[in-house]
Amino acid sequence: MYGNLVDNAVEACSKVPEGQRFVKIENKYQSGILLLIITNSKTGKKNKSLKTTKKDNIRHGHGVQGVRKVVEKYNGTVSFTDKGDIFEVSAMLYGIEVKE
Repeated sequence: MYGNLVDNAVEACSKVPEGQRFVKIENKYQSGILLLIITNSKTGKKNKSLKTTKKDNIRHGHGVQGVRKVVEKYNGTVSFTDKGDIFEVSAMLYGIEVKE
């Protein structure tokens, strides 16, 4: 889940002019609860359906479903927000154990 979201953020912002590119990753963990927020720059065109924009949609376009499965496994929540030139994914997962 994490890798897919970061890969998507990096790919989206790579299409933005160099001086306007950014990816911001926030992680917060407390008492078995993990909050992950990834915000990135993107081109201004909104993608309300969250479908892949890649030409090969047979091999691509399964990431959102995968993220939702992981979130469901941990009784969490996820939101995808397209603000035009900024995209944000926010996920909250419960019952996460820290292994040392």
